[in-house]
Amino acid sequence: MSINCDICTKSNPSTNLFCGHCGAKIGPLDVETVHQRLLELEAQLGAGEQKYLEVDTAEKVQKRVVKWAAAYIGCGIILFAVLTTIVGKDISSLNNLAATARQSVQPIIDDATKKAGEAQKLANDSLQQVKSLESNVRSSQERVASLNTELANQKDQIGRLASIVNEGQLKVKALQAQVDSQTQSVVNLQKITNTAVLSKNKESISAAYPMFGQHFAQSRQGIMDPSQKKQGTDWVVLDIVAANSYRPSLREDDIAKAESQMQADNFVPFVGGVSLVAQTRTVTQGVGMGFYDGSCQNIGHFPSLTPCILYFNPQKRTRALVLQSVLKTAMNIPDEDIRYIDPETQPDSVQELLRLSGVDFVVELVSK
Repeated sequence: MSINCDICTKSNPSTNLFCGHCGAKIGPLDVETVHQRLLELEAQLGAGEQKYLEVDTAEKVQKRVVKWAAAYIGCGIILFAVLTTIVGKDISSLNNLAATARQSVQPIIDDATKKAGEAQKLANDSLQQVKSLESNVRSSQERVASLNTELANQKDQIGRLASIVNEGQLKVKALQAQVDSQTQSVVNLQKITNTAVLSKNKESISAAYPMFGQHFAQSRQGIMDPSQKKQGTDWVVLDIVAANSYRPSLREDDIAKAESQMQADNFVPFVGGVSLVAQTRTVTQGVGMGFYDGSCQNIGHFPSLTPCILYFNPQKRTRALVLQSVLKTAMNIPDEDIRYIDPETQPDSVQELLRLSGVDFVVELVSK
């Protein structure tokens, strides 16, 4: 397969990039090459015009030569033939060059015209698309503006609704506070009612069972109050146990003298024992253990009925010996029968009795 050169129109193999005859580039020409060829063609056309001028001048010269050759016929004929040959050759070459230029440029012009039409069509299509895009943009802008307006209106509505909701919440809180207050009032009233009922029930139970009443320490002289104890005095429970009540070994006078001496030595005797009692408004009832008959065995843990002196504060040992000396007028109590009793080792009832009575010593005299 061969391809013709656009410049010299000579045939070349299809694999050639340049013409093997004139050296021109083979194949479709770009705009720059076409422009260069047009410039060359313009130059060649200019040269052709120059040749036409030369031909015109040659003709005029020919006429002068003919006139001059009238005298010299032979030379004139020869000269005329030569000039005719030269001018004829130049005109033929010029025609061939113009034909070749037209053949070479025409495909380029046709291709450029085609591409120009395509470009115009593309430009028209692009312009139409731009106009459509502008229309879409305007439509979108109008839609966005409408949405912004609608959004602003919705924000206003939301703000109003939020204000209404907040107002409603405040009202609900106020109502809740009122309900809570009333509920608390009901609860308080219920507590008062329950307390009154409970108090009445307790009073009823205490009246029937004094053991549920208030506890006191009681002697034969009455309710004992430790807050009334004078400073420097010791309270003594003096109990007399008669093994033989018909013929007691203890003498009443001796006991009376011992009691008087106790008082002189700042001892306060409570004769006849002390008991832990529960008391109501109308009834008194003994509860728990008391300081009376059998205290030496029950509290002092003596093996048998024995006279004794019990004290509950280790610092009271000296005073216990003084008490022993005072009691000799009535009964002699050996040293080994004077014992310290730790309150913490005693039952709760004994500890309570010591606290409520304020007793410092328990003395038990035995009449055999």
